[in-house]
Amino acid sequence: MRAIIVALGLALAFGAPQAEAAKAKKKAAKVVKAKGKKKPPAQATAQTKLGIDKLMGQYKFGMSSAKILGMVEKDLNTEHYPAIKQTTDAMQQDRLRRELMDKIKELKKSLIKFTGKHTPWDISMVDKEFAHKNDESMIVVWTKKDRRFFFFHNDKLYKLFIAFNADLFQDKTFEDFAQVMENRFGPAERKFTTTLKGDKVMDHLAWPPSANTLLRAIDHTKLYGNFCLVLVDKGEQETVTAGRRVNSPSKKYNDPLVDSVTKDEGGGGDSDEDIVDRITRRTSKSPPADTTAPPPPPPKKGGTVTPDRDTDTPPAKKHKKVNAKNPLDGLDI
Repeated sequence: MRAIIVALGLALAFGAPQAEAAKAKKKAAKVVKAKGKKKPPAQATAQTKLGIDKLMGQYKFGMSSAKILGMVEKDLNTEHYPAIKQTTDAMQQDRLRRELMDKIKELKKSLIKFTGKHTPWDISMVDKEFAHKNDESMIVVWTKKDRRFFFFHNDKLYKLFIAFNADLFQDKTFEDFAQVMENRFGPAERKFTTTLKGDKVMDHLAWPPSANTLLRAIDHTKLYGNFCLVLVDKGEQETVTAGRRVNSPSKKYNDPLVDSVTKDEGGGGDSDEDIVDRITRRTSKSPPADTTAPPPPPPKKGGTVTPDRDTDTPPAKKHKKVNAKNPLDGLDI
């Protein structure tokens, strides 16, 4: 009897740890299995799809630069011809026609091919949106409320960068802009970055892909005073990025828009990590105050030239009172 009791005691003593070990092993296996499962990618809502379609409007990815120029020129004619026709004064009518022709001329001049030759845009708001020697080009279009940069690869539109006029957002934060954009395009994921001081701040918003179109909102107020939206053809962007590694390896390039979809991490590098270098280069080369626009022409021999930026820079506007509940009240995008 005593032997039986001893045997039972030994069984209990050794069996309990083994049972606990088995439970722990089973639990660990479940944790490993759970970690191995990737979170399914977020899907674009109907609101996101509708918002993106409205933002793209008449423009479609794959259009040529000639097609875009023709469409914008047609819009300029539609916008200006009513005033020309309604004017009975011959001199006034001639002046309006010349203004229209000047705008069309400036539009055509805005087509830039990034062939390796220095351009005014190499240090600008959009300097990370393109690379040289990779069959890339760009058209810049002014509107009343924003400036639009059309980017092409092999002369096919694949990216639309929209910079809203700074005077629309007096004393507004990126969070104000982000909330209104989410009201317009649906929920987005907030992506953060770490500043040089070690502070974690919101860098941009990224929406789930709508078909093959990606949308993000970025904050360029620190250097340029603009909030921006970027639309890009995801498949073509990946092709562009691969080409840059071969054709333009000297330019450090990473696209947070594509990274936000292809990577699971929500962080990223500091978008202004090269701020000292960029400011130093801007100081040494003495570019114009507005680094997002081409500089004025150099003085001609035999005299000086006063640059006329009227066709390049929109006229100054009186600041309007902004609706505190909606910082973008009245902004039709």
